[in-house]
Amino acid sequence: MHVFIACASFIGQYIYNMTNFASKVQNIGKLVLATSDQINHTVYEQMSDILKQLELMTTESDKQAENVLETYELALGYMESFHTYAQEVLDKGRPSDITGAACELHDRATELLGNDVRHCSQVPPTSRDLHTC
Repeated sequence: MHVFIACASFIGQYIYNMTNFASKVQNIGKLVLATSDQINHTVYEQMSDILKQLELMTTESDKQAENVLETYELALGYMESFHTYAQEVLDKGRPSDITGAACELHDRATELLGNDVRHCSQVPPTSRDLHTC
């Protein structure tokens, strides 16, 4: 009879240990899921911040590039206009016309030289401009 009691006690203890083990495994699984949710939330927030920063950098870079291009296009238009006018005076003008236009051409040339657009020759950003963690 002792054997039966010992076996029944062993079985009872074994079932208790298995139930306790299963409960602990389930609790650990819940903890892993909760931790995973927290990690995913943190990673998502950081990813969103980085994407916003990249979008801002792109927008700013695009605006700066557009301004630089507009400045160069405007300067090129002025130079082309000057060149066309000077060429017309040279081609169609009499010597007295050329002499009379010399002062105006000189003033316009000086003005064009004074409008130096090299100050806005911004180099487009490269991947080296991006700082990674």
